[in-house]
Amino acid sequence: MIQQASHIIRMTFLLLLIFSCSVSDDIRFEENERQYVYFMVTHGPTTDVGFWGDVFEGTQEKADELNVDVIPLHPIIESSGELLNAQMEQAILADPPGILATIWGDGMPEVVQAANSASIPVAAINVYPDPEFFGPGKAEFLFYSGQNDSIVGIDGSNAIICASEGERLINGLCNGISPESIYDSIVESEQIAVVCIIHQQSGGVISRCNAAQNLFINDYGHSQNDFYTISWDESVPGSSVEAIETFFNQSAIANYHRLFIMANGPVTIDAYNTATIPQVTRDKATIGTFNTSSSICTALLEGEVAYASSQGQDFQGKMALDYLHYYILHGDLPPEGVAPDGSTDERWTVSPDGYPWYKTGPTLYYDACP
Repeated sequence: MIQQASHIIRMTFLLLLIFSCSVSDDIRFEENERQYVYFMVTHGPTTDVGFWGDVFEGTQEKADELNVDVIPLHPIIESSGELLNAQMEQAILADPPGILATIWGDGMPEVVQAANSASIPVAAINVYPDPEFFGPGKAEFLFYSGQNDSIVGIDGSNAIICASEGERLINGLCNGISPESIYDSIVESEQIAVVCIIHQQSGGVISRCNAAQNLFINDYGHSQNDFYTISWDESVPGSSVEAIETFFNQSAIANYHRLFIMANGPVTIDAYNTATIPQVTRDKATIGTFNTSSSICTALLEGEVAYASSQGQDFQGKMALDYLHYYILHGDLPPEGVAPDGSTDERWTVSPDGYPWYKTGPTLYYDACP
């Protein structure tokens, strides 16, 4: 009886905390039925239709299956590290059994260490944790559910090379030929500009572009002068279209024979399609994009993009909650390759940096979204 009263008091505190915050989503909460209430802290609004909406929908499905609750928190401004930290601090203050969270940005290691001190396990999602700041002996998280963005940057770059010649990247090859060989054959007679569009200053997007830059310049011998990035101030309305128009209308860009464009996300594709760009320049472009949305799926169907690289956003929060709840109940994670229900799941593995990792992506789609 005392335990039940304590539970109700704690739930009341949680509700007061959440409803006093303007950035929480619509909360599904059944205090008399569900013993476990987790927090989910994301760097994008889970109310959005598309990426973060998919993340939360999958998480809520798993929550219903496990008979637990998930309270989502997100910054008003997407990718704001300062606001993200504030949401994490708020979640820690509530003392939940565990937190699912995007862990990146200045100050986040200290926030995660605060969770460690409070004995609150943190399941990382979406942005691959930086081993410089996170891991054993540093700010520790329980595991990571998402994709490795460096791998994605390499796969995406090679997929663009394949697509420029009408091929698809399969097992690292373009119809049996290495992407590097195809790249070499093109640059014998044509000048290529590689463009990586950074639509948000988040660790994952930057990691993709850094990996692409390293592959093209250090591995394939592409000139540094012919590798470009485009970015803008996300807080300024219309700045994405303006930045893209300014870049692609330069005379220097018009002189290239081909443009390899890595478009990071729906915002990028929407802005590129809206921008006023000479058709002759568009015709030179091979575009690969990351994540999926209604506009990206339409662009894929209409052949406006060569591929969409999905990071499995509908699985990220879902699987993070599944393994986190298993840990709370059993005091440990299931063995590598074994799902919480005891079945085999090869996506449950170890990351390149030794992290427990549920690998949700990447998966390349060429004809249509799943």
